[in-house]
Amino acid sequence: METTDGYKKLYVALPSIGYDSNSQIGEKTLEFYKIQPDLIEMGIEPMFFIGGKGCVIPTEQATIELTRSSGKGFLLKNCISHAKFFKYDYFICCDGSGKIPFENIIKVAKLLKEETFNCIIGKRDSVSGISEERMTVESFENYLIEKKFKLPSQLKDAQCGCWGYSLKQLGSISLTSDGYEAELDFITEALGHPDAKLRYCSIDVENTGITKFNHTAHSSKLHFLQRKLQLKKEEIISLSREFEADHSKKLPSEYSEILGALPKEMDVIGKEIEDPNNNHKQS
Repeated sequence: METTDGYKKLYVALPSIGYDSNSQIGEKTLEFYKIQPDLIEMGIEPMFFIGGKGCVIPTEQATIELTRSSGKGFLLKNCISHAKFFKYDYFICCDGSGKIPFENIIKVAKLLKEETFNCIIGKRDSVSGISEERMTVESFENYLIEKKFKLPSQLKDAQCGCWGYSLKQLGSISLTSDGYEAELDFITEALGHPDAKLRYCSIDVENTGITKFNHTAHSSKLHFLQRKLQLKKEEIISLSREFEADHSKKLPSEYSEILGALPKEMDVIGKEIEDPNNNHKQS
């Protein structure tokens, strides 16, 4: 992609595999076009990719077609690969689900363009559209990260669907997950990068209904964190008790079942490590 002299190149990924019609994708395209003049006025030339069923991502290896079963992480990994190959300066993810207005992209892009910070983490300005059960589980997922990285203070948010970073300065950051846990994947990568300078950005969120606890999604996230943070099952169980005591909150019983079903230990690629004292693998 050629750009106007002096302009920074921005790659914006708008993931929403649920879009499975040209009309839905067309509506989001028109929404994005509305913010393009503001970005160009800032000296940023944007390119965007809407991740819907049937859309294709051209990468240096091949053209990848998305299906309804393609996960959010899979889409973002390939978009980042595409952006790096064509030497974009910045990468921004903004969920295309409708809860996050695209005007938030301008706020994240502005902070990246200032280049004081090279990694921008979205902080939702309201969580009124999230059920108490889900919020408790999200807080625990964040708690695991806080403890692993020995953070001096509580994470304000680690799962907002709008975030971005400098590909030039933090090009080695790469997502490892294919699924729901893309935001957790990103923040753990950023916290582990020696050159990352993180800043929160307040993100406007529209309340279009209550987002509830999802067994499949949160099971996937917990297994991901066990692998990525290299935590043993007994450590996670212990931290869950600490969390409940520290926050005076009880994790949902359904989530306790997910905790109980964790493997004892996982290696970095997600394979269960067998207990040498047992003759069979834990189920």
